[in-house]
Amino acid sequence: MKTETKPADIRLDEAFFDKFFNVQLGEKPADQCSDEKIMSVAISTFWARMVEAQFQAKLWLSRYIKTSGMPAIAEKTGLIRNPGDTLTINRLNLLTADGHLSTTHTLSGQEEQLSPSVMSLSPSRYGNAVCWPHAMPKKVPYELKVAAKDLLGIWAAQRLEQLLLTTAVAGVAAANIIYAGTATSVGTITATDILTADEIRRSWAILSGGNSPSVDGSAGSYIAITHPWCLSDLFADPEWQVAVRWQKEQARGAGSPFTGNFGVWMAVQMMSSTLIASQTTAASPGVDYYETLVLGARALGLAYGLQGQAKMRWLTKVSDWQEQEGVGVDFFTDVGVLQQPSIVVIRSAATNPR
Repeated sequence: MKTETKPADIRLDEAFFDKFFNVQLGEKPADQCSDEKIMSVAISTFWARMVEAQFQAKLWLSRYIKTSGMPAIAEKTGLIRNPGDTLTINRLNLLTADGHLSTTHTLSGQEEQLSPSVMSLSPSRYGNAVCWPHAMPKKVPYELKVAAKDLLGIWAAQRLEQLLLTTAVAGVAAANIIYAGTATSVGTITATDILTADEIRRSWAILSGGNSPSVDGSAGSYIAITHPWCLSDLFADPEWQVAVRWQKEQARGAGSPFTGNFGVWMAVQMMSSTLIASQTTAASPGVDYYETLVLGARALGLAYGLQGQAKMRWLTKVSDWQEQEGVGVDFFTDVGVLQQPSIVVIRSAATNPR
């Protein structure tokens, strides 16, 4: 008589989810957890990673954020256990010795002293959530949690981008603020003091003259972030247009260097962001002006407080007898100025294209 062999039961254990979702279940052994408990932990971690992936995809500055090398924004991550926990990023000055050695001199006794210092960052909690009536999934042709995941990722990217831009502008040295056109202060900015190639050249000279290292990942040496209206004024500048035509001629047959973002002028790669808000001068009548940000290497420091292994945490909520459902994310982050000489701010008016 042939005996039928039954397949072994498949159990959802820690090894299963560690393989597919890289989930940590904490101190309690997996064999003491119910399948429901394991599944609930896996789902939250899985969705948190999906939001984090969407966040990284929408954060266009992410190409200039690294944990090593010479990025525009130096990143540090670490566990946050208690309120007020700090993370530190190393700050080192460049070497300045001339290095000339003769037969009567040796390196011994001529060494430069490293002058390391650290910037301390205390990540604060940021978060957002969305909710909907329990019956709504029956009425729309798409998965609401997927839509919420996308929206939360975009929100987190914009929130961090705004934090980075605001911190850089607030921390710039007074000597590194320049004004467009004939303006010499905020109060003297007129509608004709718009962004031109000359201001980009001046910002390059300040950073280069201050020995600010080149930014990893930039098509030039430095990166500039400006409002789209300011960028439109720059495109109309005759000096910029001549440079575009010349570089296109030089690159004929190989493609124009003015591809990807908006081109490079005086070793400064141009980009735009709608999160650069306008401000109004105190003059009468007031003139709206914008602050273009030009960054060298390691200008800013960015810290993430890890929650387990992830930067973000997925949150779910069901209330009012399951009549209301909601999901959300939270994360801990802080931003600070790491190298003040690597930041230049250009203040200019802009032409309304409407």
